[in-house]
Amino acid sequence: MGKPSPATVKSATLIVGLGNSLMRDDGVGVFVIEQLRKMPRPAHITLANCGSDVLKILSHFQQHQRVVFVDAVEMGASPGTIRYFDRDAILKMPGESQAAHQLSAIEAIRLLDALNPHFRQAELHLIGVQPEVVAVGEGLSPSVHRAARQIIEEIRKRYY
Repeated sequence: MGKPSPATVKSATLIVGLGNSLMRDDGVGVFVIEQLRKMPRPAHITLANCGSDVLKILSHFQQHQRVVFVDAVEMGASPGTIRYFDRDAILKMPGESQAAHQLSAIEAIRLLDALNPHFRQAELHLIGVQPEVVAVGEGLSPSVHRAARQIIEEIRKRYY
């Protein structure tokens, strides 16, 4: 569950922001992608804002060698805590949807992994941030905003 190795930095990489920006800290993944889009990036990097519909990744995933998800993850940690998860850890996470007609992010990743052989071969990472406030409203809490800025710099160092 440590940080991904920078050894294969130049691999075709899809960075996916997840979450709902109308639910405060749940929108951290969307915020990270929006900020990265404002910055120059190398050709091997693709950015995707999938919001709360992880299956949107199907329109972005094109046999990338690496997929990096950024999302708010309830970990029971201090708000703004950042943790890195690899494929095995992601697929073992609990992730039952609370909505009757929508998959959770983890359920959608499991489905993609089961149905798409190219996705199954990709290196998967999840950068999770412990939210402080998940309630109707806009804008990140200060602790999650600081974590988002740190994630942006980490992504640029490791994958760009």
